[in-house]
Amino acid sequence: MCGNENGKGNPLFSRIGAEGKWPRRNARNSKKRGIGRAHSKTGGGTSDSLRRAKLIGYKCGGPFDKGTNGPLGELAAGCNKVLELKAKRAELDFCRGIVSLAGQDFGGALARCAGIIGLKGNWAESYVCRGSVKRANHDFDGGIVDFSIAIRIDPKLAEAYDNRSITRRAKGDLDGALADIGKAVEAYGNRGLVEQAMTNWDKAMSDFNKALTLKPDWVEGYSKCGNLKSAKKDFDGALADFNKAMEINPNWAAAYTGRASVRRARGDLEGALADFTKAIAIKPDWAEAYGDRAYVKQTQDDFDGALTDYNRAVELNPDWPDGYLYRGRARRQKRDWDGAMADYDKVISLGRRLAEARFNRGVVEVETDHLEDALADFTKAIDLNPQYAGAYYDRGTVYDNLRAFTNALADFHKAIELKPKSQEYSRFRLWLIRARLGDRKAADAKLRTYLEDRQIATTNVWLSKIAGFLTGQIAETDLLKAAEDVKAKKNAEEHCEAYYYAGAKRLVEGDNAAAAGLFEKCVATDVRNYLEYRAAAEELRFLGGSNSP
Repeated sequence: MCGNENGKGNPLFSRIGAEGKWPRRNARNSKKRGIGRAHSKTGGGTSDSLRRAKLIGYKCGGPFDKGTNGPLGELAAGCNKVLELKAKRAELDFCRGIVSLAGQDFGGALARCAGIIGLKGNWAESYVCRGSVKRANHDFDGGIVDFSIAIRIDPKLAEAYDNRSITRRAKGDLDGALADIGKAVEAYGNRGLVEQAMTNWDKAMSDFNKALTLKPDWVEGYSKCGNLKSAKKDFDGALADFNKAMEINPNWAAAYTGRASVRRARGDLEGALADFTKAIAIKPDWAEAYGDRAYVKQTQDDFDGALTDYNRAVELNPDWPDGYLYRGRARRQKRDWDGAMADYDKVISLGRRLAEARFNRGVVEVETDHLEDALADFTKAIDLNPQYAGAYYDRGTVYDNLRAFTNALADFHKAIELKPKSQEYSRFRLWLIRARLGDRKAADAKLRTYLEDRQIATTNVWLSKIAGFLTGQIAETDLLKAAEDVKAKKNAEEHCEAYYYAGAKRLVEGDNAAAAGLFEKCVATDVRNYLEYRAAAEELRFLGGSNSP
């Protein structure tokens, strides 16, 4: 069964169930279901007691015949606290009803529930509460009527199905109880997905656990739990859940894509590839699984294989923006810039992922030396998503290349503000601009202070080398030596950066000839997808270098 560990999310295309559908992404606008929905404007002083009421109030039948010790005593105390704070009448009536029920005053509890219904006749939870009171008093028929009214008002209220199932079972209607369990499981699962999309991890896990308690062989539930744990970076727990799902149903495709996501996160690309391939074999029309497998192939620099899978993904789902977005990136990596732009334009025509499409258009325009067009697309991406840190950084580099230093400084500062955990390259660019504007001493001081605070050397050796070089702690020859790598791709990428920063520092020091030579070496690496490549090319253009592309 699921646990309740804490963490953060990192979803893949196919990690939403074997049906291949995404949970609603606008979950922030979804109404929260539960007692608290009727009291959204309650003051902070009542929130804790109302949360306790919400937790136990849904299923208040059964345990209340055990007296007022333990959780019931806490609940009664919390509700009495609400009374003392003079909360709204509906809240008072609800809490009085629960307190009365806790003391086994069933008549008083029914009266209070009736009071709530009189105030808010369309509040489904009030009928769940009254039905639970009736069940506790062995009025099973009356309880079933109230749970059914709650379901009619809110067909997605899991607690109504759950409680009606309990009541039907108590009455001996096993077929009806079984049917309600299935509906409760579905409702808990769906609500859990919404809570997960809203990053309410504990609430999502609670709903998945409730569903699995009702149906321990619910294979989809283990997949959902695995996805949530994977999003929270509890990879061991996620693997256990995905393996349990496979044990229950070896042909459950979502379990394989979920396990593949964990393997990919852990760097086991071959294992991830095998699992995505197994999922596709089980469900060959699942577009998102092809997209996920393509991404793994892309990570392995198998761009042709990735494109084959992306092509199949958009063939299966022609309206899937992510398929075009990621295929565009694969095409860009193959330097099929026209194909990449066509894919990003397709995303824009679909009316979704617009900020990402504009940003990626800008990336292509930088690589193809259309800086003014890139500036326009980055700006549009920021207009669409003002929190887009990457768009600020890339636009800052374009401003820097165009010598619009004031704008560049503003964008680099904004990128740092929005994404403080990934600010090293913004810091390097700030140092270069300040230094070339004549404020070298302050530039050194700010970068050194940042490095000391962040202890960058312990997290990224290569970035620490660049920072140490800019601040005068290591020599140019040491930086270039550190860039050497036996892997040709990494060797070219790090030399691209090393030559650029070495050239930029020479430029700050007034040694234009040496700077030009280093910029030419940067361009010669041909790492066109690195912003340092374009920056070196622009510096050569200003210097009049022969190799400015």
